[in-house]
Amino acid sequence: MVDVNVEPFEVEVRGRTGDLLRGDVYLPSGGVGHFPIVLGASPYQKALRHLPPNPVFPFTEYGPIQLYLDHGYAYVAMDLPGTGRSEGTWDPVSRTEGEAIHDMIEHVAVQPWSTGAVGMIGMSHYCWSQWNAARTRPPHLRTIVAYDGATDMYRDWMYHGGIPIQGFLNTWRLPGLAGAVRRSEAGRLHDAGRQPPYRRRPRGAQRSVGGRARPVDPHADHGPGRVRKCGGTRAWTPCGPPPRSR
Repeated sequence: MVDVNVEPFEVEVRGRTGDLLRGDVYLPSGGVGHFPIVLGASPYQKALRHLPPNPVFPFTEYGPIQLYLDHGYAYVAMDLPGTGRSEGTWDPVSRTEGEAIHDMIEHVAVQPWSTGAVGMIGMSHYCWSQWNAARTRPPHLRTIVAYDGATDMYRDWMYHGGIPIQGFLNTWRLPGLAGAVRRSEAGRLHDAGRQPPYRRRPRGAQRSVGGRARPVDPHADHGPGRVRKCGGTRAWTPCGPPPRSR
């Protein structure tokens, strides 16, 4: 997963908040032509992609980039606002964060190396970013492959049945976010978890994708089920069936 046979180049766009948003672009070897785009967005710093695969390093959740390149896709690794090379304030799973992803999607979709078709992929936080971006209805977003991610910070991450959880947060917050998120922003996660239910749930994401007849391919497994499985099921339920062909 770590080894990729091309070097990325950085793109940037000034989002609607005025902050510069940045991402790394990987093109198939040769880099000539127009390519559909697979985009992953997270707070884990695109520059840390070279770290070896390890559960401690969630940066590896961007997926097998080389596989996508070999099948003719471009890959964009985006730093969310307030993380890595992107300006702004890290405000996890907020509407503002979803709009920032929207702005990056629309920017890369019109680049000369793009076909204009963008899909999102990735697990965990990358998955949450997909639901969050989808509710903003980016015109060039064709599909999301939402694998193994929560959808309600209060119920999935912070409290299970009203009982505070510690295991996942301690594992993720300390080694997972260390070095990825600016220290001044780290307290926002704690603040977000204290908000009332649904304050940090990307409502409308399912209706935005499904309502525009775009395919949604969500997944959830039994491994970290207490955090992710319920969220994945909850997100899928309102999507509804695909439109009938005539």
